[in-house]
Amino acid sequence: MVVTESPCQGASSAPTARPGWTVQQGPTLKGGPGDHLRVYTSRDSQTGARMVAKVYSKKDIRHQPELRRMVRTEYEFHKADAQEAPEAIVRMAAHHQDEVFFWMGFPDAGRPIMEFVSQPRDWWTLWLNTLLGFEFIDRVVPSMTWLHSKGKVYLDLKPEQLLVQPDHEARRLAVHWVDFGSLTPPGQCRAFTDAFVPPEALSSGTVEGFHAAATPAWDAWGVGTVLMAVSWGRPLAGWGCVTRQRERGNVVITGLSPYKPLEWQQQGPHGGGGGDGGGGGGGGGGGGGGCAVGSFRAACMASPAWRNLGEDSRQLRKLAEDLTHPDPAKRPSLSQVEARPYIQR
Repeated sequence: MVVTESPCQGASSAPTARPGWTVQQGPTLKGGPGDHLRVYTSRDSQTGARMVAKVYSKKDIRHQPELRRMVRTEYEFHKADAQEAPEAIVRMAAHHQDEVFFWMGFPDAGRPIMEFVSQPRDWWTLWLNTLLGFEFIDRVVPSMTWLHSKGKVYLDLKPEQLLVQPDHEARRLAVHWVDFGSLTPPGQCRAFTDAFVPPEALSSGTVEGFHAAATPAWDAWGVGTVLMAVSWGRPLAGWGCVTRQRERGNVVITGLSPYKPLEWQQQGPHGGGGGDGGGGGGGGGGGGGGCAVGSFRAACMASPAWRNLGEDSRQLRKLAEDLTHPDPAKRPSLSQVEARPYIQR
């Protein structure tokens, strides 16, 4: 598909879709439109292939340094490195800018991974989730180690950046990885999402998003938390025990207890209910149906359903536990994960 104009037109504050493009409804390339991101879709008139376009206002990019850095980082990654990337990484297919908008186009890569999991009420549903967990490890871990070989740390792996596309010919679910604006060299740190960063990143008294030197062990933690979310069939709503305050315009973390025992939702681990109380800043409600890493990890590891599964599933459970160890020195590297015999099978 050759496109020579932006998918939208008009003022950046109230754009309209050009003919042939529609505003994406519901989950999108990265789970949903952001505060400064609009998503449009179209189909190639000849092949029928679906394209997803991430559209940014150039006014927003000029006036927001962090947004400008993230957009530039993703664009430069796709221009310089992504063409040799493993197939799990969704590559930019087109890009364009005019006086008002900048956009990047990608081939459609499926639906968010959490739409393919079930809350495991018995051994069968837990087994299906476990199979998807193996697909996630098989596709994303080699891609992550490739990224590390390029001198980059991802920092922000979470379920909304993983899409799944059924491969009927191969009789499997192909996991794809999107959204590379958070890339940074080891030793630096950028913005992140509370529920999916390791304890060492949330040290008390530091400015949120710009502290604690990032290492590949951060990404190992991210893989572990996503593996738990997929296996257990539940999103994470946040730590539930991070306290913050604003100091001179910065959000400063003033307390952290990542493994403080937390109660499940009122309806238990299989129901909905209120949030944990920590997903928002300073104790606001978390996302409905989610749980914090501490209680999530404990309940996932203690589930009696694991006893009914085979050795491979128990090994995958142990892997998730190892990857989310609070001490980064005790987490296995992703290269070590790749070398494990049950992963190679």
